[in-house]
Amino acid sequence: MLKVNAINRFTTLTAVLSINYLDRLLSTFQLQRDKPWMVQLLAITCLSLAAKVEETQHVPLLQVDTKYVFKAKTIRRIEFLVLSTLKWNMHPVTPFLFLDGIIRRLGSKTHVHYEFLKRCERLLLCVICDSRSTHHLPSVLATAIMMHALDQVDSNLIDYQNQLLSVFKISEIVSLRRAKRRNMERLILACGGEAVNSVDDLTPDCLGWAGLV
Repeated sequence: MLKVNAINRFTTLTAVLSINYLDRLLSTFQLQRDKPWMVQLLAITCLSLAAKVEETQHVPLLQVDTKYVFKAKTIRRIEFLVLSTLKWNMHPVTPFLFLDGIIRRLGSKTHVHYEFLKRCERLLLCVICDSRSTHHLPSVLATAIMMHALDQVDSNLIDYQNQLLSVFKISEIVSLRRAKRRNMERLILACGGEAVNSVDDLTPDCLGWAGLV
């Protein structure tokens, strides 16, 4: 799905929405194992719907590089099934919605703002591909991603992290970050950074009051 999103040069939000649609859709029924093409059809359909919701330009037939090829009329027919199943709720709250607004509240400079936002977007795309991310609130995921991205963007790490915690006032962020830390090694490497070794760096000096949890 992310590959097709990139081929068609859709936005990050389009990818986030499409994955949200697919996760919600798959939670409502069980796919038949003897029909592996169904997942791909649903994924392409969800991306098509997300593009129609988010993209400002006309969305033609999706350019795809996948194992199965579906006719446009087939995708349109499945779109109605998806819309009906999701009860036409095509504007869900996602972690992406928190990123830009919170970054502005942190008072980042223009170039830092852009670099930070792009790094957060890359991490977000990695995180939401893990089905376990659905167990956490969008605001919690957004905060965890921003706190992690700060490690490689700005030197005022502690101040920024404390600002994030004060904005959201979410204690769950600590347990989430501890649980995600080792998995983040894979994400950091995928984004071109250097992986950490353990959760040992989550000290009280780094987390403030959160280090006591």
